Amino acid sequence: MGAADRPAERPDLRMVATAAIGWAVTFFCLTATSPSIVLVAGGGAVLAMAAAARGRWQLSAVAVVGCCLAVTTSLRVGLVHDSPTADLAAQRAAGTLTCVVTSDVRLRPAQGVRPEVATVVVRVVSLDARGRQLRGGPHLTARASGELAEALSHQPAGATVVLQGRLGAAEPDDPTAGSFTVRAPPVLVRGPGWADRTVNRMRAALVHATRHSPPDQAALLPSLVVGDTSRLPVDVVEQFKATGLTHLTAVSGSNLVLLLGFGTMVATRLGARGTVLRMVQVGAVLGFVVLCRVEPSVVRAAAMGLVALAALGRSGVGRAKERSRGMRHLAVAVLALMVVDPWLSRSWGFALSAGATAGLIACAPAFQRAMEWAPAWLAEAVAVPLAAQLATQPLVTALSGTLSVSGLVANALAGPFVGPATVLGMLAAFTSLLPGRPGELVGGGFGWLGGWTVEPLLRIARLGAALPGGSLTWPASPAGLTVISVLSLALCWLAPMLLRRRWLLLALGLVLLLALGRAPASPGWPGRWQVTFCSVGQGDAAVLRAGRGQAVVVDVGPDPKPVVTCLRQLGLVALPVVVITHFHADHLAGLGQVLDTFRVGRIVISREDPSSASAREVHLLAASHGVPVVSAHAGEQWRVGSVTWETIRTGPVAGDVPATGSQRVDPENSSENDASVMGVATVGAVGDPRGGPVRVLLAGDSEPDAQRAALRALTDDSVLRVDVMAMPHHGSSRQEKRFWQAAGAQVAVSSSGVDNDYGHPAVKAVDLAHSLGMRVAQTNELGSIAIRREDGSLVLVSNRGPQR
Repeated sequence: MGAADRPAERPDLRMVATAAIGWAVTFFCLTATSPSIVLVAGGGAVLAMAAAARGRWQLSAVAVVGCCLAVTTSLRVGLVHDSPTADLAAQRAAGTLTCVVTSDVRLRPAQGVRPEVATVVVRVVSLDARGRQLRGGPHLTARASGELAEALSHQPAGATVVLQGRLGAAEPDDPTAGSFTVRAPPVLVRGPGWADRTVNRMRAALVHATRHSPPDQAALLPSLVVGDTSRLPVDVVEQFKATGLTHLTAVSGSNLVLLLGFGTMVATRLGARGTVLRMVQVGAVLGFVVLCRVEPSVVRAAAMGLVALAALGRSGVGRAKERSRGMRHLAVAVLALMVVDPWLSRSWGFALSAGATAGLIACAPAFQRAMEWAPAWLAEAVAVPLAAQLATQPLVTALSGTLSVSGLVANALAGPFVGPATVLGMLAAFTSLLPGRPGELVGGGFGWLGGWTVEPLLRIARLGAALPGGSLTWPASPAGLTVISVLSLALCWLAPMLLRRRWLLLALGLVLLLALGRAPASPGWPGRWQVTFCSVGQGDAAVLRAGRGQAVVVDVGPDPKPVVTCLRQLGLVALPVVVITHFHADHLAGLGQVLDTFRVGRIVISREDPSSASAREVHLLAASHGVPVVSAHAGEQWRVGSVTWETIRTGPVAGDVPATGSQRVDPENSSENDASVMGVATVGAVGDPRGGPVRVLLAGDSEPDAQRAALRALTDDSVLRVDVMAMPHHGSSRQEKRFWQAAGAQVAVSSSGVDNDYGHPAVKAVDLAHSLGMRVAQTNELGSIAIRREDGSLVLVSNRGPQR
């Protein structure tokens, strides 16, 4: 490459500032008041004129863009949230809705006492409510639960249906005018039109084409090709999330780039050039959009994919010039999407997509050139996901509070399989529409091949998720995000030097794989500890230190990986006692993996209904590992190392339930919660002369009836006096104030999941703790929390940040 060419490769950043300001203005104006929007628009207009008068045309253009986006955003939001439909939604009016289903219905499976829920965005045809008859209007989000969720899920995209129910108000940043809760089975008025019917047939044909594949393959291929995650098992979703491969289960711009790259390579090998090659590329994009439906996420992915395609110069003509304009293309695409759909400014998906595209433009070409020792298709398949991963890691960390260590390796290994799998999936969808036997054979053949092409992706995700060091909890604080951003930029700069030297790359890969075999811990965590509340999502797992490498564990969470990772980070090898407070999945689902990983002495359970399926599962798991199971009894005491335990209450006892009716525990109501083992543990300081004992109250999911029963059973309330209290039932709103007063804790810990659907911890519980002088610590905010006594005071250390 000549010297004259090098300046042309410098990215054109002149439009980036304009796009960033336009994005910020749209973000602000989406929920701002009218006076604020007028102030922004007016200020932009004044600045534009002042800058133009001084000849500063670039600043003037930026101000004009900001002014225009403030106006367009205000108008778009007004059409939705100031509409008659939104007015009725704010009144929670009941009525009849005739609407068109715009996409596939999304089903969220039942969890605990929460029933199955179905949601779908619908286009309003007519709405009759409170004596008003509206025709047309902005979209609504239809919701149904239980049996009605199943009925709603059977309505195909494009169908016109009549729904009976009640409207609900929308959030300020919601792109719809409100929600519509379905109260009666939907009535089909008219089936989908020919276009929707054709797309529905193709998507159904893709699912049908995978009928001969193993279940996980048959579920992943439609997810990868068209974003249909309806059949993906929960464990597969979690494995892909843990390894930074979530974008493979959704519509993604980087997936489209890999699809176009693979399709272009095949077409080029077959002799396609010039116009024919461009037609192949355009056809692939159109097929992608048609199969995935014209939804905001699909439009976003297509726009980002085309920008990246242009920047990477797939045509082979003027590659340096194309790449130099890539950032300008991206900036224009961002501004255009802000006008088309201003709600994208609040979308994490859009931010991730734009960030990934910027990474492809800035880093992928250099990564590809560095891998000149590899075939072009392999270099591209590694460079694209690697660049996207590095560019989006700060955003992923800000969103999840984690750093996917295995994600770099997983994305590089998965890249070569994404393009072929997507092409085979699209071919299966289209050819399965052929009539008769040819469609069955050809479509089924492509589906079967596509299934085995995604098998490596499943294995990569499974292996990456199983590695203890696959992910690292990272503070999502400004300082933490600054550090991860600097590290990502440094890796972008160093990657070409590493990729150029294959043996060095291999050596570093081996070192990284060895590092993944050990569970990482955040700096300074856990330090010296006596009691730790592990962050396990929406569930419980408390750890009481009994000695070096030993602890008593109370509950083991809803998912094996978080609890096992936490216990390993605490340096544990043996668990003399595991207490299962009651038989809900969020307290015991991790038991099997805990038994596989650690030496367990015995399992203590509540005095529960022996016919319970969950109780039988615990007994079977324990028997398979040769671990005895014993029932807890009120008033019993036992000691393990530095832990002294007293059981306050367990299971239904006389006077706890009405005298009439069955006393059998119902797993779907509060009876099983009230059957929780309730205990007080005193945990002595291990090898720390400055420390002292820490008393902790662990009450499982006990609700007010059980809390009152515990108070009645105790002749001396001082037994409950503790330093730390685990909020009963994750800090639900149903609490007995006298029970909390008797505990008199300094710290109240809520163990709950981030953005959980139950609203835990409830504002009422947090306010109760504060009113009693308790300090509140939440795992959904702080992650895992280690507690020790030092010089007479309690010290809390979070694995998401410095000592607290």
